Formats: sequence, structure tokens, C-alpha cells
Amino acid sequence: MRRRVKNMNEVKLFQLCTKASEFDGEFKWQAAGMSYMICLSDNSFVMIDGGYEEDAEPLISKMRELSGESVPCVRLWIITHPHEDHYRALFHVATNDRLRSSVDIKRLCYSIPKDG
Repeated sequence: MRRRVKNMNEVKLFQLCTKASEFDGEFKWQAAGMSYMICLSDNSFVMIDGGYEEDAEPLISKMRELSGESVPCVRLWIITHPHEDHYRALFHVATNDRLRSSVDIKRLCYSIPKDG
């Protein structure tokens, strides 16, 4: 049974670069494509964005490494805005049977602005 975080010192924040931003890709500045993984004291995660499609597998691997779980639990995955460098990793996980079964995503939070 997982427990609630009582001490914020037990929470770890990891800033992750997507492959595109790591190599100063199409955006030409290092902050583009960033995502954040918050590892909670129960070894579950809160994910903010996630990167491009090619970032999905390394992201899940990092979750496995940090949690020690073969199927890590994401309590909440937040998509901040609908740019590909923020949502494509999650889209790839959701549309790939192998990846979808390799991570347990409990909730998704997003806001897609209306056109115009």
C-alpha cells in the first residue's frame, strides 16, 4: 500500500531534457523540450510534460531505475500545453501496447486552449 507524502523532504524533482533539447535541436535553445519528473516518497511519480516520442522509453527506464519497480506508477501526468515537445512522449506511450503496459498512469491533467 502506498502512503501519502508527509514530509516534502522525501520528494525528489528531476529535470529531464528531451533528445531534441539535449542536442540543441530545432528550437536552438536549451530550455525547449524540458520535462519534469517528481519522485514521491512512495516511489510513485508526478510527470510534467514528457518530451517527444523518442523520449518515452528513456523516461520509463528512468522511472524504473528510480522506483525499483518493473511497472512504475505515475499518480498524475500533467500536459502544460499542446506542443509536440510536451505531449508526444505520453501519446507514444498511450498508442504503443508494449509501452502502455510498462507504466501505470493513474490520472491525466491537461488544458487545451480553444481556437481563436
